[in-house]
Amino acid sequence: MSSAMSNTTVSPKQKKRPLNAKSPSEINQIDLSNKRPKTSMNMNNDQESSIPPLPKQRLQLQQQQQQQQQRPVTSRYPSKIPIFSDRDQPKGVRRIFSADYDNAWSSIQDRLARKSSVNDPKTLHIAQYRRPTKSAQDFRINTQEKYYALNEEFKRLQTEYDVDKKEFESLKRTFKTTKYSIDEVNDQLSILSCREMDKEEVILKEVKHAEEAAKFKLKKLEHGLLDQYKEIELQMKDELQDAKDFDASSWLDEISKLEKVNEEVAKQLEELSRKEKEQLEPLQEKLEKEHKDKLKPKTDLQVQLTQEVNDLQKELEEIEVKKRNAKMKLEKEQNAVHQQKVQITTLEHSMINFHSTKRSMQEKILEIEKRLAELQASDKEKQDIYDVTYDKHQILKNKIRKHDNLRRIIENSIMNYEGLFRVYVISNSNSSFINESQYSFNRVFDSDAPTSYISEEFSCLVKQSLTGSNVSIFNFAASHSTIDLLAYSTTALVTKISTLNKKKFELGYQCVSISLNNDCLDLLNSGTKLSQFRDITKISSQEMRIEDGKDFTKVVEQVTESASNIILHRITIEAKGYTRIFSMIDMSRISKPQQIQILQKFISTTQTHSSTPIDILLSFAYTNSKCLFIVAPDEDVEQLDLLQTINSTDSPYQRKS
Repeated sequence: MSSAMSNTTVSPKQKKRPLNAKSPSEINQIDLSNKRPKTSMNMNNDQESSIPPLPKQRLQLQQQQQQQQQRPVTSRYPSKIPIFSDRDQPKGVRRIFSADYDNAWSSIQDRLARKSSVNDPKTLHIAQYRRPTKSAQDFRINTQEKYYALNEEFKRLQTEYDVDKKEFESLKRTFKTTKYSIDEVNDQLSILSCREMDKEEVILKEVKHAEEAAKFKLKKLEHGLLDQYKEIELQMKDELQDAKDFDASSWLDEISKLEKVNEEVAKQLEELSRKEKEQLEPLQEKLEKEHKDKLKPKTDLQVQLTQEVNDLQKELEEIEVKKRNAKMKLEKEQNAVHQQKVQITTLEHSMINFHSTKRSMQEKILEIEKRLAELQASDKEKQDIYDVTYDKHQILKNKIRKHDNLRRIIENSIMNYEGLFRVYVISNSNSSFINESQYSFNRVFDSDAPTSYISEEFSCLVKQSLTGSNVSIFNFAASHSTIDLLAYSTTALVTKISTLNKKKFELGYQCVSISLNNDCLDLLNSGTKLSQFRDITKISSQEMRIEDGKDFTKVVEQVTESASNIILHRITIEAKGYTRIFSMIDMSRISKPQQIQILQKFISTTQTHSSTPIDILLSFAYTNSKCLFIVAPDEDVEQLDLLQTINSTDSPYQRKS
């Protein structure tokens, strides 16, 4: 055994055979076409040395291998494994050579090749050995988890239902006890009301009896007095008759005395009746007061009991509302529990039909995956087409932008070369004067053209104020805001200044309102009235520095919000060596006849020498700036004729430059 192991040791000079090395018998079957091609130099040497045939090469290789197997193996380092000789080998143990090792190794490979794999496609059709797919395992796990979650949810809902049921039972008991207590209170209230009614009847009877007794006493006294009066009257009549009968003069005095006595008795009778009345009135008032005092606590008690009854009635209504809410909540919970039960039954039914559902779901998943793959492929193709189209669109857009910028520069250069006043007209596309070509202007825009597009068309003119030219723009079109045109123009100036690193510019803004009566107001200074200016370059109004375009636009909107006259937006451009003025005059706030009057004044500026602010403004624009008119004439022939005249007039400022 040791000798066999010692024979398998490898010297440092000898290469160790790998496990997948081929035996000499297999070397004969090697395809020599896989060898590295020989160089031209080696080919020449081989031709000179006459290459032996292929069978001789195989024999030489076999002989070399046998010599290596029979050659004793020596090692640089002494081996610690004991070496046994052939005679020391135990009986029944045969010595292992490399050829035997190769045969054993090839037989193992053959056996492994003949043995079928677990994932062998030939055996995958056997259902009992089929390994479940990952999607089926995930579906089964997800279904079990959903079933467990629904079971837990059902248990939780069942617990909540039991709790709500107990709470509802307790509410029913509370409602019954409350109802019994309310019935008892109602009975007590009815008893108390009956008692109060009885007491009230007794008091009313007592008062009535006292009133009847007082009336009876009063009648008795009246009858007694009347009887006394009648007796005295009869007595006096008898005495008077006796006196008449006797006709004695001595009795006349007695009669007069008796008459006096009669008068005194009548007075006494009146006095007695008055005293009786005075005695009866306080007694009656006292009885009424006592009656009211006795009734007051009863009425207070009645009001208190009524309030308590109302409070109890409100509590009863609140309990009824709570009962209805609890009943509705219970119904909702019962519906939810019923739905959960239905879901559980459906889930149980689906679990029973799990295999069929699984197969159908797998088929659907395969169809969906196939459809998804098709859609993804289609989407990828469309996305590629879109990307290509978008890139082309961006390239064309950039080309169009460059072409428009170049066109604007060329048109501006042509208009500078012609030296005429510029006119931009905004009108409908169906306008007759455009279709019939009766008039021609520098540019004609549709009524729905964006303000930004119009401002871009005269941006080259605005930028000329940075190169030493005064610029005046008159806006007569109410459809396009002067504030927006001014904002775009200011943004163009600021952007252009940012690209000019060598020069430093400062922008100052003034805003003046000019009425047709030649009243001037400083809109930046809360509408302060200004004195009429003689020179547009020396307006004594408040000035604001322009640093941020957004803040500037907000300020302009605020100061011009309530203005209704001509508004002069004046931007002073100061640089080292010169000062230029960019003016935008808002004429859109005045009427059409007034606009026509302004155009007529502009045409006749050289003939008139007026000193009003409007005339000074028009004169400066005519003689000292490059002018642009933006007008929406609406087929007004008079205004169109004036604009045609202006558009064909040479600019003196251009001729000077």
